[in-house]
Amino acid sequence: MDLARARAPFKDGLYESHYLTATDPAGGRALWLRHTSLHGRPSVWVTWFDPEPHARRLELDEPLSSTDWPRCSIAELTGTTARGELDGTGWDLQWEPLAAPLPYLPTERLYDRALPRSNGAAVVPHALVHGRYGETSLDGWHGVVGHNWGREHADQWCWLHTALPEGWLDLVLVRVRVGPLLTPWIAGGGVHVDGALRRTRPGRVRLDHQGDRTVAEVPLRGGHVTVDVRAEHHVTWDYDSPRGPGRVVRNCSVADATVTLDAGRTWQLRGTVAVEHGA
Repeated sequence: MDLARARAPFKDGLYESHYLTATDPAGGRALWLRHTSLHGRPSVWVTWFDPEPHARRLELDEPLSSTDWPRCSIAELTGTTARGELDGTGWDLQWEPLAAPLPYLPTERLYDRALPRSNGAAVVPHALVHGRYGETSLDGWHGVVGHNWGREHADQWCWLHTALPEGWLDLVLVRVRVGPLLTPWIAGGGVHVDGALRRTRPGRVRLDHQGDRTVAEVPLRGGHVTVDVRAEHHVTWDYDSPRGPGRVVRNCSVADATVTLDAGRTWQLRGTVAVEHGA
């Protein structure tokens, strides 16, 4: 299954987004590019953190590109490049994938089903970026490229991503509505350390989000990981939906965090963590 190009021909509407987040390994700066489509029309979103966010979005009155990756009159995103210009600021980026695609659902059989109504994957969960945004060089920055699509957004979600000194972390936590019921938090993704990927496993997921602080405890195969995040600088977007109500989304791509693996291995990260909440 090609997780970058996967999409179902839903008759009752489809949302889709491809995104790139590039983060300065020194901390405090990040670029978040997002291409979306809804009801057959594209839009381009650009947020630059330095560390305060500067956000812009343009909805285009033109048909979607026939290509699998998003392309419109002002920007394009492919499997290895991102180019475009919005409000006089351009970007021209390339990256070297350093990790295999990471599906968030536990099996391909769950993709593009009536339930869950949302699908997602980290197409490139860890990459080395080169190029520029405006006059700023992004050579040597860390990158992640993702793809989300479906009939409807999850009812609630939290996305966590960061490079680690020995690897990377990419986790998605969701709550899904089944009729009148809302599921507990369900985790997907994993942590890559010491040359091996440790996927999430079934088990109790804890997520506390109060103000600028997020604490997530997620079971992994052979242990667990705890991410304690402080996100002082964030941008808030509205995510429209093809069918039901939209979602209010808060994203910080330059957060601080303490990551603890198996209660005995800890990393202190400053200004290099992405955290996003949607509800």
